[in-house]
Amino acid sequence: MPDSTHSSNQQTSLSRYKPIYWRKRLWLTFILLTLSVAHPFWLPLISAFLVYNKTTSSPDIIIPISGRTSIQFAKSLLNTDPKVRCHIILPELNRIHRLGIIPLPIEQTRAELNELGIDSQTITFHESMDDPTSAEDQYKKLADQLKIIFHELKAAEKITIITPSYMTRRLHWHLKHKLAPELLTRTYISAVPPQDFTLGQWWKSRHGIRCVVGEYLLLANFLLSHNHDSRHVCTEADFKAAAISEQHAGQ
Repeated sequence: MPDSTHSSNQQTSLSRYKPIYWRKRLWLTFILLTLSVAHPFWLPLISAFLVYNKTTSSPDIIIPISGRTSIQFAKSLLNTDPKVRCHIILPELNRIHRLGIIPLPIEQTRAELNELGIDSQTITFHESMDDPTSAEDQYKKLADQLKIIFHELKAAEKITIITPSYMTRRLHWHLKHKLAPELLTRTYISAVPPQDFTLGQWWKSRHGIRCVVGEYLLLANFLLSHNHDSRHVCTEADFKAAAISEQHAGQ
């Protein structure tokens, strides 16, 4: 008698479990099918979040970073307004450069500018103060260079940084963390489309997937590694220290 009662209880519990189990599987299947069918609508939203575009129609200085596409866009701005000045931050010299295996960064940059039809004599070059070992360090270095450039500008002059669109959100977060509010209001970011893939269809190419997913990982790293309550903004002391560092680098 006890055995029959125990078996009946097991059958009852199994009969209750099976509908719940299949109901969950059906819901999961429905959700996956819906996401699959609707992916042209929600996947572009993932890349759209990475884009931060704050432009001005009359920049005083433009700084193209992150490759040839940015320099090409800078060329169009220089052709539109001859009063605009272009500054380029050179990468740090490494051992390969010093051994003469590859040309110096300034030689490579001048050759690329000449190839694009830009007179390199009209460009202001800045030597890097630090050797960026990561994507995080690259924007720290950029913020340090902006301190130097702002120190040399008039009070109302504006800077526009040109970079591929999927990098602009992270760039904005770094500048917001490093620059004082009065300088941040004079700093603009111009987002240019990436050259190797279409941002709105990033999932259709390996390079697009690598860039978008990698950018989200870098954003997550930024959020985890920065204490926003103790943000470091540039002060007059920072300007003086940065200017002294640049003078020593040029000697």
